[in-house]
Amino acid sequence: MKCPHCQRDIRYRERSGRQCPQCRKRFAFEPREGDLLSDLAFKSLLDRLSDQGTLAWNTRQLQHALRRPFQRQQFKQRQGLIIGSLFGGLVLGVIGFNLLPSVLWLLLMLGGGSVTARLIYRQFKASPFLPLSRTEAETLLQRWEAVHGPATGKLSPPQLKPATGDKNPLSESYNVGQALICDRPETVAFLLANDFHIEQRCAILSVGGYPPDDFEGLRQMLKRNPQLNVFVLHDASYNGCQLYHTLITEPDWFKGSKRVFDLGLFPRHAQRLRGHWTAAGASYQRTPLPGYSEADNIWLQHHELSLMALPPKTLLKQIQRLLSRHAQQASEAYARDDESGWEFESEDLLRIGEIGDSDSDFG
Repeated sequence: MKCPHCQRDIRYRERSGRQCPQCRKRFAFEPREGDLLSDLAFKSLLDRLSDQGTLAWNTRQLQHALRRPFQRQQFKQRQGLIIGSLFGGLVLGVIGFNLLPSVLWLLLMLGGGSVTARLIYRQFKASPFLPLSRTEAETLLQRWEAVHGPATGKLSPPQLKPATGDKNPLSESYNVGQALICDRPETVAFLLANDFHIEQRCAILSVGGYPPDDFEGLRQMLKRNPQLNVFVLHDASYNGCQLYHTLITEPDWFKGSKRVFDLGLFPRHAQRLRGHWTAAGASYQRTPLPGYSEADNIWLQHHELSLMALPPKTLLKQIQRLLSRHAQQASEAYARDDESGWEFESEDLLRIGEIGDSDSDFG
């Protein structure tokens, strides 16, 4: 393993106490002792997460980025179990062949083979659920930061109470051309930290009141513009998928507006991001959501898929692409004097979730 500080190759017996014998500096992780990654591998993952320090990110995104290394570690652990089972079965088979009648030996081998095959299938069957918790990801990050200092681009949890009595500068610092309403404060905080609101001239709010500084004033400003296009961005979760219906039916939001567009995520995107699902929080049966199929509603009863499963750069690029596409459609509709041109093509919206494993993971 290389020292993360001086880059010297260090043998395991030379790095007792997790300290480099040359530069005498410590390192956070020791893969030979069960840690998920080396210090350099963890730094490489953080660099990819922040796009070499240019993007802000949160610990939920780190949790999803750690999925593949965590599964690789589980695979290695399971390999030992499977190899041990096969070796034990082989030894028992040889002993049984010499001591048992042929029919009994054959039955024993068939039964043992069936059990072993089932064990192998259960161990290596890919689970659709995220294999580590957010707390585990945060613990790894804390260990790394204790040695190397604060990680570049890491966002603090969003503050849900107003920091000052001042008005939100969003409504005064630039012309708002569109609005993006999210289901989670952390999604809003991520977009604001990466200046998405400035680059896209887009007001960004969460349905629950984030950012809290003059939230109501900004919401009222948006409501006063009947020509405003509102985009809905949410997790594939019961509450997230309910957001669009809330916005077009609640008087406090945009009741009756035809300019509210749902970007997703949706349950139908989940198969593209298997391995990133989490269990739904509610243990009770919830009312099926309108506009969703029976299969989608069943999925939402038990599962969730976070937007944070997409790497920061990919997520920003996909949202920007959708907003740009809509602006192009709107411009063409203006030129034709065609009000129906404002409608988004549903097939276009699907693409935000059609991200393969190479985009959802970091190696």
